Amino acid sequence: MRGRTGVCVMDHLRSDCMRISHFCLFVLFFLQCVFSLISCDSLDVQESTDGKLSVMISKHSITEIKDNVLKSVMSDLDTNNFLLSVTGENGDAVYSGVYSERPDNFSIAPGVYIISLKSREFTAPDFDEAFFGDSRLVEVKGGTDAVVYMECAQMSAGLKIHFGDSFVNKFSGKGVTVRDSLGSVFYSYGENRYCNLWPGKVGIYYNSPRSGDSLVYARIMKKSDMLKLNLSYIKDSGAGGTGFKIKIDTSRNWMSEDYNAGLSLPAGTLTIEQAKLRAGTKDVSVFGYIIGGDATSASFRTGPPFMKSSNIVIASSVYERNRNNCFVVELPSGSKVREGLNLVVHPKLVGSAVVVTGCIANSYYGYVGVKGTKSYFFL
Repeated sequence: MRGRTGVCVMDHLRSDCMRISHFCLFVLFFLQCVFSLISCDSLDVQESTDGKLSVMISKHSITEIKDNVLKSVMSDLDTNNFLLSVTGENGDAVYSGVYSERPDNFSIAPGVYIISLKSREFTAPDFDEAFFGDSRLVEVKGGTDAVVYMECAQMSAGLKIHFGDSFVNKFSGKGVTVRDSLGSVFYSYGENRYCNLWPGKVGIYYNSPRSGDSLVYARIMKKSDMLKLNLSYIKDSGAGGTGFKIKIDTSRNWMSEDYNAGLSLPAGTLTIEQAKLRAGTKDVSVFGYIIGGDATSASFRTGPPFMKSSNIVIASSVYERNRNNCFVVELPSGSKVREGLNLVVHPKLVGSAVVVTGCIANSYYGYVGVKGTKSYFFL
């Protein structure tokens, strides 16, 4: 009886083991299928995380150019031939080529991209057509479409010089050199085209066989500035100063200026435009015409009665009224400078040519100016 019972028990154990084994195999098979499905779904999700990027030029900006730029000094501007580049933030190029040959959209990984559009390569001053373009940063997210409209704006500045006979007679030769931060170009006395320049500090230099390069004129130019400059040389401190006019349209800043390079300035004396480039420098002598006083950050008074003895306003021309082109000069309390230059006591000094010496301050009433003025003299 015991033997028969032992056999039954063993049979039951074998049967249970078989059921457990089958169940384990089933579970393993089920888990394998689940993991396979999850893996496949993960691959599908990974493949769909790319985003799409489309780049187009704004039709509005093209209309602006045709209406305000091409009618003036340029021939037709074909945006289809613009150069387009799309670059990842790690520097990897997505596209670099002609704008018209770009794909309808770029399928790219999520991230930040730099989009650059330009009408041509511009590496140094030249007399080619003006330089147009735009640059944008765009974030592309996975599974989304990003559309970027590029503006077509002038990125360069333009300078056209008319040389008066007095200037040519004084500075003999064939022309001058125009420099910007990218390089230089020779500007002949007979040239009548605009010179394209990179925005920033621009200088005109005359090369003398004896003394080398001499700075004749300097100015900070912004993109879209179009400056017509009339250069003369008149040895007269009371006349022939500079006059400046500006006309702004929707696409360009049209400017004209008369500049006399023959002012009798002592060696080392700077014009206001030159002094702007020396902000933070001490013991600088600056030439200008006294055009008013009672300065604030927004305005100044050009005629009596003057109420403040603490400052005067000077400019490169007696006719200047643009606050951006003027220097406020501090007249320190208790100094001989205040005693001799303040317009409360000496209102007839308006229009006088003066050289003041002090520190070129980055901000004086909100603009570059002269502080700590320690000396002056009239021309």
